[in-house]
Amino acid sequence: MTHTNIKMRKYINIKWEREKQYRAGVLPYYKSEKGIGSQKEVIFIMGVDSMYGNYTDFGGAKKLGRNNKRIEKSNETAFRELEEETLGCIKRKDLDLFNALVVSSDQMLIVLAEVKISDIQDRNNTKKIKHIFNSFDLKLANEGSPEVSSLCEIPKDLFIYSMLSDKSTVYPPVKNLLSGKITHISKIK
Repeated sequence: MTHTNIKMRKYINIKWEREKQYRAGVLPYYKSEKGIGSQKEVIFIMGVDSMYGNYTDFGGAKKLGRNNKRIEKSNETAFRELEEETLGCIKRKDLDLFNALVVSSDQMLIVLAEVKISDIQDRNNTKKIKHIFNSFDLKLANEGSPEVSSLCEIPKDLFIYSMLSDKSTVYPPVKNLLSGKITHISKIK
């Protein structure tokens, strides 16, 4: 899929009723103290597609209503897909949307949003992140045919490399969209 008119905008500045993409998703991330010095390391949470084994965002197509008309706004699609594909382990309320960024083309969009710190004593968010991964694994055992077979933590440097590499195992439409704004994504701190 070739993307046209790739843009990067703040989530809060978007007029969602004007967005016409047919596919939308979310790419959550968190910040870890594992970084060098006092700088935190950005870690993206990606899914592994059950069918193809590609790394992917948590996204999909808008729901269709009568006459095959799309009945959701793009942000509604993105958060519905996030919740479905993470088996409810990451929800809209878990994300910092005030500071979220959106990479979009005429065909699709991806919301890049940080998982909010839920416990002031857990500034590194390790309890929340562990809970997300453990809950997903428990729910996965009871899921018949999940769209995502596992969750993965991808450090920002590896994520950037994956977006630029010819041998990338990232779902091609996601890679093609995000690689168009990788310079901006690399500045997430």
